[in-house]
Amino acid sequence: MGVKEGRGLQVYNDSDSKYEGEWMNNQPNGHGKLILKNGSFYIGEFNEGKKNGKMEFHDLDEKKSFVEVYDNGKVLDKKLIQEIKSK
Repeated sequence: MGVKEGRGLQVYNDSDSKYEGEWMNNQPNGHGKLILKNGSFYIGEFNEGKKNGKMEFHDLDEKKSFVEVYDNGKVLDKKLIQEIKSK
């Protein structure tokens, strides 16, 4: 099996999450979407497998969406952008 490069999908069996987006050197790198087991998801930039820069987080458990700012996987800022309405 070769090194993941370009666009692709990875399902993580240990956490039941999946990443779909850009890859470089076998790691999420560039724009992508990380979908968690409960359906909540992050959309934004990844660098060497870590969240980096401005990301949107849609928390389906709390029914809220946030803009979060990351630096090398660490949250620097988090702001509520909307309440998710139930169907």
